[in-house]
Amino acid sequence: METLKNCRVCGKPVAVSAGACPHCGAKDPSLPSGTRAIIGGAAVFVVVLLSALLFVFVVKSCGLLPD
Repeated sequence: METLKNCRVCGKPVAVSAGACPHCGAKDPSLPSGTRAIIGGAAVFVVVLLSALLFVFVVKSCGLLPD
C-alpha cells in the first residue's frame, strides 16, 4: 500500500509519489510549499558557484591574473 499525505493546496489525500494532486492539480502536492524554493535556491547557488570557478580558471589560464 502506498503512503498518502494531504495535499498542501486542497488538503485531500494524495500518494507521496504523485506528481500532481488528482483533486486540484497542484504540482508536487506532498512537498511543503517552501521545499521547492529551497531546492531552486540551492540550484541557483550551485550554478553561480560553478560559473565563478570556471571564470577564474579561464582568466588564470589566459594569463590575465597573477598566480
